[in-house]
Amino acid sequence: MTLRKLKLLTRLSLICCSVILIIIIINMTQSLDDQYDINDEYIVTQYGPGEVTDSTSENKDMRQVPLLTQIKTQRNNVVLGNKAKEQRDVNVDLMIDRLNKTEEFFTLSFWNTSFTELVRTLGSKAKKNAKTLFAFDNIKTKENLPAWKQLHMNIRQFSLYDPDDPNLNIVLDELSKLPIKSMETSDDWKDGTQFKMVFHFENGATGLAKPMRYRREVETSENHYIFDDMERHIAEIAAFQLDKLLGFQRVPPTIGRKVNITSELKPISPKSLNKTIYYSPAGNICFYGKCRQFCNHAYAFCGHPDMIEVSIQSFLPSEKIARRKSWQQPWKRAYSLRRKAYWETNDDLCISVRKRSPFNNGKILQDIIDVHTFDFLTGNKDRHNIATFKQFGNYSFPILYDNGRGFGRQTYDALSILAPLRQCCLIRKSTLLKYIKLYLGDEKLSSLMRKAF
Repeated sequence: MTLRKLKLLTRLSLICCSVILIIIIINMTQSLDDQYDINDEYIVTQYGPGEVTDSTSENKDMRQVPLLTQIKTQRNNVVLGNKAKEQRDVNVDLMIDRLNKTEEFFTLSFWNTSFTELVRTLGSKAKKNAKTLFAFDNIKTKENLPAWKQLHMNIRQFSLYDPDDPNLNIVLDELSKLPIKSMETSDDWKDGTQFKMVFHFENGATGLAKPMRYRREVETSENHYIFDDMERHIAEIAAFQLDKLLGFQRVPPTIGRKVNITSELKPISPKSLNKTIYYSPAGNICFYGKCRQFCNHAYAFCGHPDMIEVSIQSFLPSEKIARRKSWQQPWKRAYSLRRKAYWETNDDLCISVRKRSPFNNGKILQDIIDVHTFDFLTGNKDRHNIATFKQFGNYSFPILYDNGRGFGRQTYDALSILAPLRQCCLIRKSTLLKYIKLYLGDEKLSSLMRKAF
């Protein structure tokens, strides 16, 4: 989570097709607490330099203070390592200054709240008042129900969980500590290219587990295509924390734990997995399981000597309770050594995408762009499908599971991930406000992520 990534993301959010962007706000009467991204309320349009007029508001508040002065005041107080002052992107500062002169873009509360408070305020009412899954309507009381089921009952039309729901932390704690009752492996359902395990716990909870393969400091080779990259268990955990921090609430709750291969996994593992368990030359216990790719001794998971880290992602409600709809997202990669996807060589894909269902409903396309800004921060280029709950139709939110190919190269910015943002010249105001706040404020994303862990 570097300042460099935020600069690039904020800049591309503010500049599309080399022109200045402004936001035309359709409903100016909304308070910050009511602003939410369920309607196409904020339209990004293109204006040439000099065509943005100054605000005519007579209110004398902080919005009338030149923004560059505010930027200098805030940023000069930031200390990064041995530097007394962080480098800024002057072009981004100038564009934000223009937005500040656009009436009602920044409210007074934007300047007076922390990033965390801003995220919790944006859209909180809309999310909390949204519909829940009707499969749970007949349950009159939550007493004596396990925390994981109560968390499922709080899934709503625009969010996978409520960050204030006490069951969230209970579920994470249980996934990291409860004894594992039984397990399945990826060869049982023959899905996916890489090895996975499903843990069943004593309280009825279920979690998708991915073992540690890389040490944290090992980066993906620059010569690897995305389909050559192996998943990282830590990427699943970090993606959940980043999603929660940004207020998207679309990644299923995920946490890490250490398991003992000898005493916890081997007694309950299927024969197909037991056959792949062996001792490495270093005396560590290793296994590789069965899957379509990366399942042999050259790509084994090894303990130290028999303890291994895994990420565990809480399961969604079963398909019988909450059916999902999955479709290919438009900016999917070609997954080929020689062939490129259409959008990689042509910039006009968004023209046709805007006209076809479900992306023409004013929300899903904005969701896709949100997802790609999130994936840019994680470095995940493997977002090929989008899933939603069928009950809510196309007016819901994308469920962001399968984040294991993120956080592979910390010093590399995969700008191609931002293709939908650049080609559509569209971004939600609430999303843009979050990134601007991070860019301007004293709080750094990397520091906030460390606190999350």
